[in-house]
Amino acid sequence: DKFVSCIVYLPREAFNTAARVKIQQAIGLELDAEESEFTTQFLPESVLVRIHLVCQLRNKKYLQVECYQLESLVANITRDWCDGFAEEAEAYWGERDGRALGRQFQRAFPAAYRELYTPLQAIGDVLLIDELENAGELGIAFNNIDGEENNYLQLKLFHWDSPLELSDMIPMLENLGFRVMVEHPYLIKPETGHQIWLQDFRLSFSLDVNVDVSSVQGSFKDALRVVWQGEAENDSFNRLVIGARLDWRAVAMLRLYARYLKQLCIAYSQEFIADTLARHLDITRNLVALFKSYFDPRYAGEKSRSDRSEGLAKKIQQAVDQVENISEDIVLRGYLEVVEATLRTNFFQT
Repeated sequence: DKFVSCIVYLPREAFNTAARVKIQQAIGLELDAEESEFTTQFLPESVLVRIHLVCQLRNKKYLQVECYQLESLVANITRDWCDGFAEEAEAYWGERDGRALGRQFQRAFPAAYRELYTPLQAIGDVLLIDELENAGELGIAFNNIDGEENNYLQLKLFHWDSPLELSDMIPMLENLGFRVMVEHPYLIKPETGHQIWLQDFRLSFSLDVNVDVSSVQGSFKDALRVVWQGEAENDSFNRLVIGARLDWRAVAMLRLYARYLKQLCIAYSQEFIADTLARHLDITRNLVALFKSYFDPRYAGEKSRSDRSEGLAKKIQQAVDQVENISEDIVLRGYLEVVEATLRTNFFQT
């Protein structure tokens, strides 16, 4: 068996058990060691700590490893997160603004956040924090989770001074089509100004669609903000924002038609109508497209406008003919009929 010895010197303030374990694991991985042992010595009358590692090797990979590579590993592991943030801030914003923001935020993030996120990721969060102007605003970051399927997503919410009530937020997210898997809160304390609560949600989407975050990013953020601010209704129609890739105003229009259908004595509940639209997303998208083809001012004067409307109506009719559930068939045909019967709208007024 072959063995390699590594002696690592660290400043005492940089040494702790977690750092030693990471260094031992990183060096062992780099050398492709089968196992390793360590001894630690606090040198008398010195600011340094010595770690002696003995690694049992599987193969000759160690011959390709240079000392500077191992030194770089150790430097990255023991690099102070706060100093790293200050460096990233200066690189992103420039010397003057970067130093100011570095001082403002480098010690603002709690230890739990620093364990999970890099200084570079924190820069992205500071950009969202910087956009907040009062307690009535909500900062939102919405992304896929690395290494997970597209239906597993991360949502970060930023809010001044107090955390958002989970009893309020979870029903909103569920009505937008998500299951809340876990939530982690972090209190961010800048050197000056308001404290910020970051609430980090891990979500899964409940409908059987492949969520393209890049295409729904804007409409989802707008919908969540207006629902949170009470400017749009919080119900299961909101699943269509992600599921059918609609904006919140198009969803409000579908909700309004659902209530009109109720006045026309269609006996089904609003929940059932929302479920029907969510089960037939292509038809739902085409109903919205048909409505816009009739009334969107951008199409006014186009010779092909009537052809587009006729083509969409025919496409919807053919799709509804394939619906096997008679109750869902009635709902979808009802939507088609009331859209076609609509004579005017203020939907496009600004």
